[in-house]
Amino acid sequence: MPFALRREIKVVLFLAFSTGILLQFYYASRSWVTNQLPNDQLSSKPLDSKVLGPLSSVLTLTSSTSSSASTFSSVSTLATSTKTTTSSSIHQSSETKVSLPQASGTIVSSLSQANGTLASSLSPANGTIASPLSCAIVSPSLLGQDMTWLDALADQWTLHIYNVDDPSSTPHVPSNKGHEAMVYLTFIIDHYDTSLPAYTVFIHGHATSWHQENDIVPLIRSLRLPALQAAGYVPLRCDWYPSCAAELKPVSHNGTVWGPGVHRADAEYAITEAWDTFFPDVQIPETIASQCCAQFAVSRDSILKRKKQEYVKLRRWLLETDLIDDVSGRVLEKLWAYIMTGEPVHCPSPNYCACTYFGRCEKQTWPEPPPGLPPLPDDSRNVENATLSSHE
Repeated sequence: MPFALRREIKVVLFLAFSTGILLQFYYASRSWVTNQLPNDQLSSKPLDSKVLGPLSSVLTLTSSTSSSASTFSSVSTLATSTKTTTSSSIHQSSETKVSLPQASGTIVSSLSQANGTLASSLSPANGTIASPLSCAIVSPSLLGQDMTWLDALADQWTLHIYNVDDPSSTPHVPSNKGHEAMVYLTFIIDHYDTSLPAYTVFIHGHATSWHQENDIVPLIRSLRLPALQAAGYVPLRCDWYPSCAAELKPVSHNGTVWGPGVHRADAEYAITEAWDTFFPDVQIPETIASQCCAQFAVSRDSILKRKKQEYVKLRRWLLETDLIDDVSGRVLEKLWAYIMTGEPVHCPSPNYCACTYFGRCEKQTWPEPPPGLPPLPDDSRNVENATLSSHE
């Protein structure tokens, strides 16, 4: 066999072997990238040309070295035609783009928005990367009310402030009825289809109040997002006073009142009357109770457990009811935990709530419910486990 032919065959075999190695690396890398992203965030777009650039060059060189290597031309065509990508939609106009740079063996992930690059920040309180794309705070406000104190949270939370008595404001509600309930429902309905954040905190719009165990800003900063994701729903108040763990008795109407009980009976009877409208084919429970007072954090998954039409129906009732706002608003206040969890009685113990959800694991003394209501549970073991978890 002529020496020149033998040399050409050796070159072809060497390049074929190299091409096989590169193809294996390419498909292994593509598989690795795919496995890093959730299934529901995968879509189809071409990979950056840098991924296939070196590979295509080698394949072209292989096919041009000898006419006897024409077989490898089909490999080049196959490799070029099988370009794929993995890109995950983060929120509205932003997306996560993952590419394999030509000069680096590492996967570089960049968060981009339509107007630039998002710099996500690490929240030391919960060990979770939080960004305005994934976290929202929803609050009502009144015309002229100072809400600038919420700006302290704008680095990690998108602020949605509804001026309820200014119909020309953006965002706005269809009517100023039912206190904060109209704002909460309007936000959920408006964002349900395309832009619900991963986590939403619903608040009244005041920095301090008797029913908050801390100012809103440090309270939200201490919220542990992994615990919220696991629970799905977290009250911003852990104390059982005045509404746990058996506030409303919508069937027997013989509940024990703890505290002033403002419009408690009115809200209880209104829930009884509206139950079939709110939750058709669901038997009304004997007891309904949750921590006071309609300020809570909730995950997107929990909101989406109910169909959008259910929230539309609740808002329609709020718009059409003849009840005064103090009563109609309380009807929804007493039902938010049930709406988000499906549990008629949702009263995590105060110690467990404070430690697990907010990292406040020091021993605390809580008001004891009066006779006729369930006592505070002995949850020292659960709190101990939550304490260990909070430090991991």
